[in-house]
Amino acid sequence: MRRITNHAKSGLFLIEMIMCLLFLGLCCAVCLRLFAAAYLLREEARTNNHIQEIMITASEILEGWSGDPDSFLEELSRSELIVVSSWNEDSRQEKDSGSDSSFTGSFETFYDRKWNPSSKEDAVYQFDAALRLTELEKTLELSFSRPGTEEEETLPFYQSAVSFPAFG
Repeated sequence: MRRITNHAKSGLFLIEMIMCLLFLGLCCAVCLRLFAAAYLLREEARTNNHIQEIMITASEILEGWSGDPDSFLEELSRSELIVVSSWNEDSRQEKDSGSDSSFTGSFETFYDRKWNPSSKEDAVYQFDAALRLTELEKTLELSFSRPGTEEEETLPFYQSAVSFPAFG
């Protein structure tokens, strides 16, 4: 009489073990994708929060601005959020012989990965602002971008403009 061996049971156990390992590997891959997506969402929310904070600060300063460019820059430097790296005064026209007084200027600020003010070389984010004052309104055009190299074109990922009536 021939004896029946239990090889079939051990083969079934091996297949079960392989299936469990495959399922575990699939679950790990899904979890890694979820954690990566959560990290990217957190970084995007952090960026949006900093942009909102800078926008509100610049808008509040613009609303109370008297029209003197030096006082605008002084108020910006007090906020400690915006450190002006370079100031370009594009044009200034004084009120004379019936013409409107106007002013146009722009500045840029650079931030590192943690949104601390930094140099252009260490920058991850670039904040550009154009300031314009006319007889009727004061306007601040803001844009945020990631600075590229000299050959690359820097495209803004966020742009906005804020205007207030100019009284005075």
